[in-house]
Amino acid sequence: EGPPGPDPAPAPAAAGIDSRPLRTTTSPPGRPDPPRIPDHLSPSEAAEAREILDALARTRYSRPDAARLLGISRTTLWRKMKQYGL
Repeated sequence: EGPPGPDPAPAPAAAGIDSRPLRTTTSPPGRPDPPRIPDHLSPSEAAEAREILDALARTRYSRPDAARLLGISRTTLWRKMKQYGL
């Protein structure tokens, strides 16, 4: 047998790296991002909007359940969501 041949070429450094683009959102694929609180709201409106978003997230975006959790009617929840741009 002759002398050993050259070592096989090393695998590219990125061989095990997923080249798909990174997701920059926190929502699962196929779901929209959660609503953001608009900048134009006053501090008290922003606080109420955060409470609404928290209640919606805790109830998996069930508006009737979120309204119940907040102690308001579904109509009031809908009106506040519209008012705050949620």
